[in-house]
Amino acid sequence: MNNAELAQTPRLDAWEQIYAVLFRPAEAFSAPVKPGTLPLGLAVLLLVSVMLALIHAGTLVSLWLMIVMIGCWLVLLWCLGSGILYLLTRGVAAEATLGQLLGATALSTLPWCLLAPLHALAARGGWGPSVAAVGTLVVWVWWLKALQGAIAGTLGITGKQATMAIFGSVITLLALPLLLGIVGVLTVVIVAL
Repeated sequence: MNNAELAQTPRLDAWEQIYAVLFRPAEAFSAPVKPGTLPLGLAVLLLVSVMLALIHAGTLVSLWLMIVMIGCWLVLLWCLGSGILYLLTRGVAAEATLGQLLGATALSTLPWCLLAPLHALAARGGWGPSVAAVGTLVVWVWWLKALQGAIAGTLGITGKQATMAIFGSVITLLALPLLLGIVGVLTVVIVAL
Protein backbone atom coordinates (compact mmCIF):
# COMPACT_ATOMS: atom_id res chain seq x y z
CA MET A 1 0.00 0.00 0.00
CA ASN A 2 1.58 3.28 -1.05
CA ASN A 3 1.37 6.58 0.84
CA ALA A 4 -1.39 7.96 -1.41
CA GLU A 5 -3.63 4.95 -0.64
CA LEU A 6 -2.74 5.19 3.05
CA ALA A 7 -3.78 8.83 3.17
CA GLN A 8 -7.23 7.91 1.80
CA THR A 9 -7.92 5.10 4.30
CA PRO A 10 -9.83 6.04 7.46
CA ARG A 11 -7.57 6.95 10.37
CA LEU A 12 -7.93 5.98 13.97
CA ASP A 13 -7.92 8.95 16.26
CA ALA A 14 -5.32 9.16 19.04
CA TRP A 15 -7.48 7.50 21.71
CA GLU A 16 -8.40 4.61 19.41
CA GLN A 17 -4.73 4.05 18.60
CA ILE A 18 -3.77 4.12 22.28
CA TYR A 19 -6.60 1.69 23.14
CA ALA A 20 -5.55 -0.63 20.33
CA VAL A 21 -1.90 -0.66 21.46
CA LEU A 22 -2.84 -1.38 25.08
CA PHE A 23 -5.65 -3.89 24.65
CA ARG A 24 -5.15 -5.34 21.15
CA PRO A 25 -1.40 -5.10 20.54
CA ALA A 26 -1.36 -7.86 17.90
CA GLU A 27 -4.11 -6.12 15.92
CA ALA A 28 -3.07 -2.52 16.59
CA PHE A 29 -0.52 -2.55 13.79
CA SER A 30 -2.09 -5.18 11.52
CA ALA A 31 -2.34 -2.54 8.79
CA PRO A 32 0.49 -0.14 7.97
CA VAL A 33 0.67 2.87 10.26
CA LYS A 34 -0.64 5.95 8.56
CA PRO A 35 1.53 9.02 8.06
CA GLY A 36 1.20 11.50 10.90
CA THR A 37 1.59 9.11 13.84
CA LEU A 38 4.99 10.53 14.74
CA PRO A 39 3.62 13.35 16.98
CA LEU A 40 1.47 10.86 18.90
CA GLY A 41 4.49 8.57 19.20
CA LEU A 42 6.58 11.42 20.61
CA ALA A 43 3.83 12.18 23.15
CA VAL A 44 3.84 8.53 24.19
CA LEU A 45 7.63 8.61 24.62
CA LEU A 46 7.31 11.73 26.80
CA LEU A 47 4.66 10.00 28.91
CA VAL A 48 6.85 6.90 29.24
CA SER A 49 9.86 8.99 30.30
CA VAL A 50 7.75 10.76 32.95
CA MET A 51 6.46 7.43 34.28
CA LEU A 52 9.95 5.92 34.37
CA ALA A 53 11.29 9.06 36.07
CA LEU A 54 8.63 8.72 38.77
CA ILE A 55 10.10 5.31 39.60
CA HIS A 56 13.65 6.59 40.11
CA ALA A 57 13.30 10.16 41.35
CA GLY A 58 13.47 11.02 45.03
CA THR A 59 12.77 14.77 45.01
CA LEU A 60 11.07 17.23 42.68
CA VAL A 61 14.42 18.52 41.39
CA SER A 62 15.64 15.01 40.69
CA LEU A 63 12.29 14.24 39.03
CA TRP A 64 12.87 16.93 36.39
CA LEU A 65 16.46 15.78 35.94
CA MET A 66 15.34 12.15 35.57
CA ILE A 67 12.66 13.12 33.04
CA VAL A 68 15.27 14.89 30.92
CA MET A 69 17.85 12.10 31.27
CA ILE A 70 15.43 9.24 30.63
CA GLY A 71 13.75 11.18 27.84
CA CYS A 72 17.08 11.79 26.10
CA TRP A 73 18.10 8.13 26.43
CA LEU A 74 14.72 6.92 25.21
CA VAL A 75 14.80 9.20 22.18
CA LEU A 76 18.41 8.20 21.40
CA LEU A 77 17.68 4.47 21.66
CA TRP A 78 14.39 4.89 19.80
CA CYS A 79 16.02 6.74 16.89
CA LEU A 80 19.03 4.40 16.71
CA GLY A 81 16.92 1.26 17.08
CA SER A 82 14.31 2.35 14.55
CA GLY A 83 16.99 3.48 12.12
CA ILE A 84 18.76 0.14 12.37
CA LEU A 85 15.44 -1.70 11.97
CA TYR A 86 14.67 0.39 8.92
CA LEU A 87 18.06 -0.36 7.37
CA LEU A 88 17.88 -4.09 8.20
CA THR A 89 14.45 -4.48 6.60
CA ARG A 90 14.95 -2.25 3.56
CA GLY A 91 15.29 -5.23 1.20
CA VAL A 92 12.10 -7.02 2.27
CA ALA A 93 9.94 -4.17 3.55
CA ALA A 94 7.01 -2.59 1.79
CA GLU A 95 6.88 1.07 0.91
CA ALA A 96 7.06 2.69 4.33
CA THR A 97 8.86 5.78 5.49
CA LEU A 98 11.22 6.05 8.41
CA GLY A 99 8.74 8.49 10.00
CA GLN A 100 6.00 5.86 9.92
CA LEU A 101 8.34 3.32 11.54
CA LEU A 102 9.40 5.84 14.18
CA GLY A 103 5.75 6.61 14.99
CA ALA A 104 4.81 2.93 15.22
CA THR A 105 7.77 1.93 17.39
CA ALA A 106 7.15 4.89 19.72
CA LEU A 107 3.49 3.89 20.09
CA SER A 108 4.56 0.34 20.94
CA THR A 109 6.31 1.63 24.10
CA LEU A 110 2.96 2.51 25.68
CA PRO A 111 2.86 -0.59 27.95
CA TRP A 112 5.97 0.73 29.75
CA CYS A 113 3.72 3.30 31.45
CA LEU A 114 2.49 0.46 33.65
CA LEU A 115 5.93 0.01 35.21
CA ALA A 116 5.47 3.00 37.56
CA PRO A 117 2.38 1.56 39.31
CA LEU A 118 4.09 -1.84 39.48
CA HIS A 119 7.11 -0.33 41.23
CA ALA A 120 4.82 1.52 43.64
CA LEU A 121 3.19 -1.83 44.41
CA ALA A 122 6.61 -3.40 45.01
CA ALA A 123 7.45 -0.67 47.56
CA ARG A 124 4.45 -1.65 49.71
CA GLY A 125 6.00 -4.96 50.77
CA GLY A 126 4.17 -8.24 51.35
CA TRP A 127 3.15 -9.80 48.03
CA GLY A 128 3.86 -6.52 46.25
CA PRO A 129 7.41 -7.29 45.08
CA SER A 130 6.41 -10.69 43.71
CA VAL A 131 3.37 -9.31 41.91
CA ALA A 132 5.47 -6.41 40.58
CA ALA A 133 8.16 -8.79 39.28
CA VAL A 134 5.61 -10.89 37.42
CA GLY A 135 3.85 -7.75 36.21
CA THR A 136 7.14 -6.30 34.93
CA LEU A 137 7.79 -9.48 32.97
CA VAL A 138 4.28 -9.28 31.51
CA VAL A 139 4.84 -5.62 30.52
CA TRP A 140 8.10 -6.51 28.73
CA VAL A 141 6.48 -9.39 26.83
CA TRP A 142 3.51 -7.12 26.03
CA TRP A 143 5.89 -4.44 24.71
CA LEU A 144 7.85 -6.94 22.60
CA LYS A 145 4.62 -8.24 21.08
CA ALA A 146 3.47 -4.67 20.34
CA LEU A 147 6.90 -3.84 18.88
CA GLN A 148 6.80 -6.93 16.67
CA GLY A 149 3.32 -5.97 15.47
CA ALA A 150 4.39 -2.37 14.89
CA ILE A 151 7.34 -3.41 12.75
CA ALA A 152 5.45 -6.11 10.85
CA GLY A 153 2.41 -3.93 10.18
CA THR A 154 4.31 -0.78 9.25
CA LEU A 155 6.86 -2.44 7.01
CA GLY A 156 4.51 -5.07 5.59
CA ILE A 157 6.65 -8.02 6.67
CA THR A 158 5.81 -11.22 8.55
CA GLY A 159 6.00 -11.57 12.31
CA LYS A 160 8.99 -13.87 11.97
CA GLN A 161 10.85 -11.30 9.85
CA ALA A 162 9.99 -8.60 12.39
CA THR A 163 11.33 -10.78 15.22
CA MET A 164 14.56 -11.35 13.30
CA ALA A 165 14.83 -7.59 12.64
CA ILE A 166 14.37 -6.87 16.38
CA PHE A 167 17.03 -9.45 17.22
CA GLY A 168 19.41 -8.01 14.61
CA SER A 169 18.94 -4.46 15.83
CA VAL A 170 19.49 -5.47 19.48
CA ILE A 171 22.72 -7.26 18.51
CA THR A 172 23.79 -4.19 16.51
CA LEU A 173 22.96 -1.81 19.37
CA LEU A 174 24.92 -3.99 21.81
CA ALA A 175 27.88 -4.39 19.44
CA LEU A 176 28.11 -0.69 18.56
CA PRO A 177 29.69 0.47 21.87
CA LEU A 178 32.06 -2.50 21.77
CA LEU A 179 33.19 -1.62 18.25
CA LEU A 180 33.58 2.05 19.17
CA GLY A 181 35.65 1.01 22.21
CA ILE A 182 37.91 -1.17 20.08
CA VAL A 183 38.39 1.66 17.58
CA GLY A 184 39.20 4.02 20.47
CA VAL A 185 41.78 1.67 21.98
CA LEU A 186 43.37 1.04 18.58
CA THR A 187 43.53 4.79 17.97
CA VAL A 188 45.28 5.36 21.29
CA VAL A 189 47.72 2.51 20.58
CA ILE A 190 48.49 3.81 17.08
CA VAL A 191 48.97 7.38 18.30
CA ALA A 192 51.23 6.17 21.14
CA LEU A 193 53.50 4.35 18.69
